[in-house]
Amino acid sequence: IERFLSPSGVAAVPELSGMSQQQESGALGGFYDIYNAMIAPVIPYAIRGVIWYQGEANGNGGNIYQFQMQALLRGWRKEWNIENLPFYYVQLANYGVAANWPDVREAQLRALSEPNSGMAVVIDVGETDNIHPANKMDIGRRLAQWALAKDLQYDVPYSGPLFHRATIEDGRIRVIFDFADQGLMIGQKNSTNAVVQIEAPLENFEIAGTNRVFVPAIAVLDQNTVLVSSQSVLSPMYVRYCYSGDPAGGNKLYNTEGFPASPFRTDESYRLDVKSGSGTTTTVMTGARVAITATAASAGYVFDRWIGAGSAIANPNAATTTITMPSHALYVSATYRVESDSTFQLTVNNGTGDGAAQAGAIINVEAAAPLPGQQFGYWTGDTQTVENVRAACTTLRMPAQNIQITSVYQVIDSVGDGISGAWRAMYFGGDGSITNSHSAANADDDMDGMSNLQEYLTGTSPVDAGSVLAIFGQVKNSNITLNFKGVSNHRYQIQSKEYLQEPAWKTLYYNIAGNNSVIHFEFDTSSVSSRFYRVQMIAD
Repeated sequence: IERFLSPSGVAAVPELSGMSQQQESGALGGFYDIYNAMIAPVIPYAIRGVIWYQGEANGNGGNIYQFQMQALLRGWRKEWNIENLPFYYVQLANYGVAANWPDVREAQLRALSEPNSGMAVVIDVGETDNIHPANKMDIGRRLAQWALAKDLQYDVPYSGPLFHRATIEDGRIRVIFDFADQGLMIGQKNSTNAVVQIEAPLENFEIAGTNRVFVPAIAVLDQNTVLVSSQSVLSPMYVRYCYSGDPAGGNKLYNTEGFPASPFRTDESYRLDVKSGSGTTTTVMTGARVAITATAASAGYVFDRWIGAGSAIANPNAATTTITMPSHALYVSATYRVESDSTFQLTVNNGTGDGAAQAGAIINVEAAAPLPGQQFGYWTGDTQTVENVRAACTTLRMPAQNIQITSVYQVIDSVGDGISGAWRAMYFGGDGSITNSHSAANADDDMDGMSNLQEYLTGTSPVDAGSVLAIFGQVKNSNITLNFKGVSNHRYQIQSKEYLQEPAWKTLYYNIAGNNSVIHFEFDTSSVSSRFYRVQMIAD
């Protein structure tokens, strides 16, 4: 993938600063040549979107591939000057000798955090002995569904279940997915034939306790979730699915639209690559501290600085220091300078990255966590070489002078009533710092029964009585259809009781994604004399 990257894309991903510094020093080759020869010449021409199927050659690189993919997207978008150029890619298929591919698949899953990207999961169409599976029909179809849904606005399903979160319940782990609103199923895939729903045990789920020793688990469907357990793990902590190069067994997890679930895991450990030094570790738990030591400098040279990490590194100017592992892979590099060369001082106020460095060094800087009611705004000061002054985590190129930068924060809620000033200003005018009888948190200007604070929290409009979180039912024979309008970037549950006096609500659907349209669910009520339903917004 590094051969397809643009220099601007690599610069836009702070986590690749160590790799970039290595490449510039000549210690790392193989960058940019295909981009320069085959991509840059066509950039003046029109483009509608990108599909990408690669990763095999980076199979031993681990989850740093997430940041290389981000560099690919950001660079091409910047060079084409198309901010949200559609980018749809294929997660690595199952393959028999791909021992390290699960980490790359995880990196590809995490790369979905990039806006307007999409991923075709093909863990069910690969071949044990063929790195290039013959079945391109399903791969192409699954990519096409993303384009049909996202770019042509067709009302079609386009993704399989993607891990959202896991909860521990009475010795079991409940796994909650995105893209499972209409339900899950166990299926089998045979060649280019459609997925067939089967009644058989769900395979490839594993479970572990605090020791992180995974054992095969019993996995059963429960509404639109999966409950995972094992008699040999009475206090489970972690769960994973299809986390091997070529997962055995054909009974895999799908949503009812016939799209396969992506492999995932919940034990957060990542790769630490230390270049020009010792400390490389392939599996480091988030929060663990690892000692790193720079290789002894050559004659006439001295250690200068560690490049590639911000707050994670204890002392970037110490040849021996420690790294506190974040929740992602790290690639750090020791850098050196001629002993007689000058160094210059970087001072970072309200953040990390302070220290001395030679001119030309790429330095990671991170803003300190904002206070309650605030958010990071921008960097100020000597920002001429800061890559992105609007990003809390970014890099700068050290100039041949001492410099100082400061992170500046913005107030989210100047009134202190739980509503952001920007939201209040959008609907009621002004700058959002003053309230009146219309814009106060407890006011209900559109008289729809929801206060402004409730409208803010649920993503509905405080000036439109039709924009409200409410549930509407339609009864036909023994079936009831429940309808409510979900808001994008908000999630919901549907729960029920047979009698209101019952102490607890039963969750029917655990994780429903809003999409700014009416969501429908149908239930058979023939076996009960009464039933009460509610829709509940849930925290992400």
